[in-house]
Amino acid sequence: WRTAATWGQWQFDLRTQDVVTNGALAVERGQFTLKFAAGPSSPIPSVEDRGNYVVLWRQEDDGAWRVVWDAPVSVIPLRPPAAK
Repeated sequence: WRTAATWGQWQFDLRTQDVVTNGALAVERGQFTLKFAAGPSSPIPSVEDRGNYVVLWRQEDDGAWRVVWDAPVSVIPLRPPAAK
């Protein structure tokens, strides 16, 4: 992400809908929007996306909560491939 941050302007919006916990595990569910405006040296184009996400958190021995995995799922259909 340090490198990707230099490619342009990133804007994330996360809206948590609910969190379920059980001991040292928690599952977060919500919605996201993402906007990226590519800078002049970006290897990727500008993009906008939105969708839903699920994150599994685990409380470590030091007390900190860390992400075990996350799963963003876009609701925007993929563009068809360009004609050759």
